[in-house]
Amino acid sequence: MPGRLAVTALVVVATGLSPLSAQFERWQARACRAATAGEFETARSALGALFALADQTAPALYDRLAALTLAAGEPFDAEVYLLSAAHAAGWSSQRREMLRRIELALGRGERAQALADSDVPRESAGSTGRFSVEQLIAQRDWSDAAAAVQRGLQQAPDDPELNFWQGVLLGAGDSRAPDHLRRAAESEQYRARAQTALDALQRDASARLADQWTALGVALVGVEEWALAWYALDQALAADPLHPAALAYRGYVKDQQGQDGLADIQAAQTIAPRDPTAYYFAGLHWRLAGDQDAARQAFMDGYWLAPQNPALAAEVAGSFEMQGDYAQAESWYRLALDLAPADASWYALVARFYAETGFRLDDGGLAFVQEAAERFPGDPDIAASYGWALYQAGDTDDAYAAISKAVSRAPESVRARYYFGVILESRGDPAAAADSYWYVVDTAARDDFYRVRAARALQRLGMQQAGAP
Repeated sequence: MPGRLAVTALVVVATGLSPLSAQFERWQARACRAATAGEFETARSALGALFALADQTAPALYDRLAALTLAAGEPFDAEVYLLSAAHAAGWSSQRREMLRRIELALGRGERAQALADSDVPRESAGSTGRFSVEQLIAQRDWSDAAAAVQRGLQQAPDDPELNFWQGVLLGAGDSRAPDHLRRAAESEQYRARAQTALDALQRDASARLADQWTALGVALVGVEEWALAWYALDQALAADPLHPAALAYRGYVKDQQGQDGLADIQAAQTIAPRDPTAYYFAGLHWRLAGDQDAARQAFMDGYWLAPQNPALAAEVAGSFEMQGDYAQAESWYRLALDLAPADASWYALVARFYAETGFRLDDGGLAFVQEAAERFPGDPDIAASYGWALYQAGDTDDAYAAISKAVSRAPESVRARYYFGVILESRGDPAAAADSYWYVVDTAARDDFYRVRAARALQRLGMQQAGAP
């Protein structure tokens, strides 16, 4: 996507410090605040919003949703979220305990007692099943994972997934790795991930082994292969324990996996105090932990080390927005835009800010969103923001016209379709609104923020059906 601007050359390659990262972390902070205050429905909605901002979701997010939905008295939904987390990252003692509590809430006392008395079954390390390999990788059981992948390749040498795993596990310094990744790239499903890993390995064959492994790890971060990225960064640090980029990225990966990555991030800052990368990840760490003052300071420290980087300016803006200082947030968002004035992504970010917060819509905000929509007429995110900003400003008729255009230009945009439903409902046309809501429910991923909202709207309209959340 446009706007993947970055802190260092490594970040440019793969991490994706896109303007939406500020939006993503902002929703996480809102969820933490709401959960602490016991506002479970608000926290759940905030966590659900994250699914609209990322193609994949860290298992820790599913864990949080499971806990929140259980606390809100919805054990069935909690079970779905928990099983998603376990499928992605395996069964831990904490997940087993959560499952026991869910079983109790569902009235399954015998199953809950069985869970209290024994471990959740896990496929044996000797199994060559696909799910077993995924579990071994998620649990970072690398020796058993490598053995399982080898056995799988003996049975299915052209399997793209097995070849992708093998190429990454062999990694830097092994001449066999590129061949496996090329074979994986022949599959449409694995083409992007395999090619990204292959490009990282082939970028500089003469580089130090630690640098090659770091480049692979960063590339895997960019495609959100968290466990494999952790593996590659571990290999980099085995070759050079003081590699600042590997430390910084490993800290970030740990945070994304529900672990504490601060020690790695701080070590990277100590080793390379003038490199803004670790300050960026420190900001993300503190934001996730709910310490907005520390997050803002880390982002600001990083920005002053790289004052031409719009991503860092946008993160400072996001911190101010989460603290309710919209005036400062606006200034920093505008600074990010000034640093990359030709990039639609930054216009989309600022347009979302005005539309979602309603800040100064009557004093330049709405005019900015309108200008952005006219400048980038094909951008569905900006178009949706324009329609929503008009609706927020109370101009329902023009909002209807703007969202209609957004839907016609990007009929697949779930966000635009959801807003269209809201506006249709406000205009007294529940049947048409339901059609729009149903499109969102039928099209979006199960845990997409707008799908959840659309399903609830259908329920409110008395049109909910089985199978919707």
